[in-house]
Amino acid sequence: MSGAQRRSLFRIHAWIGLNLGFLLYVICLSGTIAVLSWEINWAADPSARVDPPDAGEAQTISWQAMYDKVAAGHPHAVVAYLFPPRGESWAARAAVAYSPRDFRWVLVDPYTGDLQGLRSGFNLVSFFRIFHKQLYVVPAIFGIHGTLIVGALAILLLASSVTGVLSIKRWWRAFVTLRTGRSRRLMWSDVHRLTGVWPLIVTVVLGVTGVWYLAENILIDTGVMEEEARPARLSAETLRDRPPNLVPLDLDRAAELAKAAYPELSIALIALPLRPGDPLVFAGQADALLVRDRANAVQMDPYTGEILGIRRAEELGAFDRWVETADPLHFGTFGGLTTQILWFVGGLMLSAGILTGLYSAWLRLGQTAGAGRKGRLPAVAVTLPSILLLIASIAGAALYGGGAMRLSQQENNITPLADTRLGPWAVQIARLEPASSPPDVETVIVSFPDGHPNFLSVAIWTGDPQSPPDRPRVRRLADRIVGRIERPGADCSTPCPLNVAIEDWSGQRHSVSLDPDAARDIAPVQLPVASGLSVGEIVVMATFLFCIMAPLYGWIRLQFRR
Repeated sequence: MSGAQRRSLFRIHAWIGLNLGFLLYVICLSGTIAVLSWEINWAADPSARVDPPDAGEAQTISWQAMYDKVAAGHPHAVVAYLFPPRGESWAARAAVAYSPRDFRWVLVDPYTGDLQGLRSGFNLVSFFRIFHKQLYVVPAIFGIHGTLIVGALAILLLASSVTGVLSIKRWWRAFVTLRTGRSRRLMWSDVHRLTGVWPLIVTVVLGVTGVWYLAENILIDTGVMEEEARPARLSAETLRDRPPNLVPLDLDRAAELAKAAYPELSIALIALPLRPGDPLVFAGQADALLVRDRANAVQMDPYTGEILGIRRAEELGAFDRWVETADPLHFGTFGGLTTQILWFVGGLMLSAGILTGLYSAWLRLGQTAGAGRKGRLPAVAVTLPSILLLIASIAGAALYGGGAMRLSQQENNITPLADTRLGPWAVQIARLEPASSPPDVETVIVSFPDGHPNFLSVAIWTGDPQSPPDRPRVRRLADRIVGRIERPGADCSTPCPLNVAIEDWSGQRHSVSLDPDAARDIAPVQLPVASGLSVGEIVVMATFLFCIMAPLYGWIRLQFRR
């Protein structure tokens, strides 16, 4: 390659670094921390740690025992997922839902079954994963998915890395070259090259998978391609022939059936049925390399144990196999803690390489150009979009992540209204009084203590018992019904009854009308409140914010110095 070609490549490399280097640094640093986010969270949050028994006594509780402990401790939540401990000193985890937007983590001692923490869905892990993936630019707030921005920057990261390496004559010498006795500019230029070539393989992997996330988002949103990961469901015809009360299979027995059907499967999570017809799913690792846990799964009828489907990663098509491989490659989880540490060190070097490149540019411009040579307008045009994006990222984290945390910390109450029967179903009816509920809407929960209800339709409303709404606002879950109804107005006769009607598969209707005022003297039960971020998590997040805000000042000054 000629000298002129190398100089052209260097100009491309320098342009990307000078104009977009700060954003690339923020994304790379957040991703570096995300690689070890579970391990950092374990160190920062005391409730994530347990004291394991002696080696000969380290017997973990069973899946069913864990489920029973979580369900008993959180009877008003839906248990959605169970996860085993990640190590002998780690707490097991269960994901529970108090509402469609309020998912929380229950931390369980895997040896005793004691519940030792309730955390919101916003923690150190989710903060760094979402920040890195999309800069907390979420469609619900900004109307655009941040993956499109981060993916576009991944293209520029690849371009910068390739042009940077190719612009160096005999680039392999950069692995061992560090000239410290001549000038600061020369030394920091060598440091920039050294921190750029050493993690080169990691950088290329990160860039390629980052570009893939952009392509995946576009392909799926436009309907060009679709994953095949949707689990099998129980059909209406199947449920029609089942009894009205469906008793879930014991999880330990279900795990045995899953292992018998797929002996190679090492269970890493259990997804419990959330809605009627959902399967019971056991997922984890098996023979295939470089796939995430969900790539291998057994989908099971949660009531009979019949195997509905087996998903083996080695049998997936090229598109779905790559979908399952991208994450382990991007975050370095494919080889356990060893590759995670390699990816973490590589990410730190990459982040440091970006900063040293910007500092080298500062020293070079200080020797060859006067301050403000290009004027203020070009500098503002470069810095303003990055500053606005950073502000949007922080605002998104506060509104989206912080909103989830605040939702799980509200003091919600539930008031029992009745224990009664609706045809073949024993039901417990209660009123949920969330702190954020609109004044004209109330939430009614109908629970089924005898199992999962099996019926055709349901309606919950106030007013005339003979006039159910045409389109009731009801959310059917596997083990309960949640109805959002309008509070009775002045035109409702007194007492204004609360009505619950269930239609079974034969078309027969079973209903009950209650006087909601009859429960006015019943003391409400306060639902559990999730703990906030631990001190350690706050320290880690604050340190990260400092590490991105401090270079911002220097990067802005660099733009006005050009």
